Amino acid sequence: MAGKKRAAPSSQSEKVVTYRQGDKTVYMESLGNRWAIRYVPKAKNLIKRALAPFGELQEIQPQRLFVLRLARKSDEAALKDKAKEWIQARQIEFCQPVLRDVKSRVKHIPTDEISVRFKRAPSERHLRTVEKKYGVRVDRQNEFEPKQFVIKTPPKPDLSLLEVSSKLDADDDVEFAEPNFLAEFKR
Repeated sequence: MAGKKRAAPSSQSEKVVTYRQGDKTVYMESLGNRWAIRYVPKAKNLIKRALAPFGELQEIQPQRLFVLRLARKSDEAALKDKAKEWIQARQIEFCQPVLRDVKSRVKHIPTDEISVRFKRAPSERHLRTVEKKYGVRVDRQNEFEPKQFVIKTPPKPDLSLLEVSSKLDADDDVEFAEPNFLAEFKR
């Protein structure tokens, strides 16, 4: 993207991350002090109590999410360590930093899913090859578009989802691949 200027992050704590969408690059700011944690219903109260010492907590019930505003940036490593434990124990589904689109300023929460549309309907064998090559799991096929699937990435407290999505998007057999986000609504 030579010659194109991108907006600078709003503060020193925000880091710009990118992912590929066709021939363009999407720029997102990682709001390093805000994290989204999707809890498993039976572990809700346990996770809520465990997150409380980390900072201010907001619950978004329909999505089974806690949005955590870290009190101290230095707590980020400890949160990631705890998130790995909770994922392993199947108490949370994911823990991701909240992102903000540099252009629109809309906040996004990355999930552990990528929507992928293949150029041709893939065989079961091809889907298994994709799983192995990218370290993902094919979760489900779109009921209206037989060439489109939702692919799950391993639940890690990092932004590897964006990297995997970009690699899939660049694959010769793929029409497009886009990370699935929960986004704030703006008019």
